Amino acid sequence: MSNVKFFELSKTSKLRQIEVRINHELASIIPARPVVALFQTTEGQVGYSVAGVPVEGGRAILGQVHRTIRKVLDLRRGRPLLEPKHQVKFWIPEAKYRLLAKKARRQSVSPSRLASEFVVSRLP
Repeated sequence: MSNVKFFELSKTSKLRQIEVRINHELASIIPARPVVALFQTTEGQVGYSVAGVPVEGGRAILGQVHRTIRKVLDLRRGRPLLEPKHQVKFWIPEAKYRLLAKKARRQSVSPSRLASEFVVSRLP
């Protein structure tokens, strides 16, 4: 069983415009001027690659690059504050849990997340 996943990557004109904004902002912050390239998967996830990061202080610079990208894309970590969630514990039979865990592994999510998505999708 292989854990290799293949993604089809694309680059749109909107991503190119965002790249220009990110690289312009990075040029004003970081003297080394790393170059960021954005790409998008067919599912809509956005990723990036960075070129030109110096060896000395590289980790700190990568942190700055990541924060800048998140700022320009207006991404925040975690769930939105306006969306409260509540923890629910429940018991299910062992056989059903094994099926849940197997399906969760196939989808690369936790069994809890898969159960949560299932319950949310079933409720009105």
